[in-house]
Amino acid sequence: MIKAATNQINVMNVGIPADGGAQYLVFRGIEFTGGSAGVRLLQVNNIWFDQNIVHDVSDAAVTANSYDSSYLYLTRNEIHDTGATGEGMYLGGNYGSVILHDSIVALNHIHHTYQADQGDGIELKQGSYGNWIVGNYVHDTNYPCILVYGTYGKAINTIERNICHTSNNEVMQVQGRRSWRTISW
Repeated sequence: MIKAATNQINVMNVGIPADGGAQYLVFRGIEFTGGSAGVRLLQVNNIWFDQNIVHDVSDAAVTANSYDSSYLYLTRNEIHDTGATGEGMYLGGNYGSVILHDSIVALNHIHHTYQADQGDGIELKQGSYGNWIVGNYVHDTNYPCILVYGTYGKAINTIERNICHTSNNEVMQVQGRRSWRTISW
């Protein structure tokens, strides 16, 4: 288990720009707790974050919203009990300021973000494109379980086979022109 000393610092920052960022890393089977943000993915590409648990953080659990990123594989994680804005996963930046592309968000269990001011389960911001959000189980959120914005006309994001329920808002919200494709089974 990795625990932050205070809720004023992040539990883990990955890809510090001054050190040249990070790529081709795997984080598997680690528990992250406490701190401000749980895990901040900064200047990163080709990162696999798999089978981890992130909980009881005072802000968002997993973020990739500071630098453009690609080929992130966020799979089979459990995320719960977030605070402040409190997204389970906050991917990309407001108004396309940071782009996440060609990444996979799959088979995660994200739940109980009620303590957060917002508390989206998975939020994929405007301008992010070519991503696949598949097979996630998201429930008991304050804001939408899954929230996806438009791609600014770039490759579509695919959202399929997710189970979403029990939100204080819509369970799924997709916005923007040419932003998504949803497949029902």
